[in-house]
Amino acid sequence: MITEYVLFDLPKNMTREQVVAGMVAVAPKWRATPELIRKTFVYDPDAGQTGAFYLWKNKAAAAEAHGEEWRRGIRQASAACR
Repeated sequence: MITEYVLFDLPKNMTREQVVAGMVAVAPKWRATPELIRKTFVYDPDAGQTGAFYLWKNKAAAAEAHGEEWRRGIRQASAACR
């Protein structure tokens, strides 16, 4: 098993409601990921950051799930909020 902590800065104007809506929107995808044991979302409004703790069956699964396609999607979602 491997634990992965992913944290990134939010756009300055992003609201808590938008953050939570995004979490709710992606939750079904992560629930359907067989190599993921658990995902715990995190949000720090004071720091303007969000992310998650992931518990994976192995390092390869973590690398595959958070590859370039995933990173591109995060960048696009962030840009859409600016």
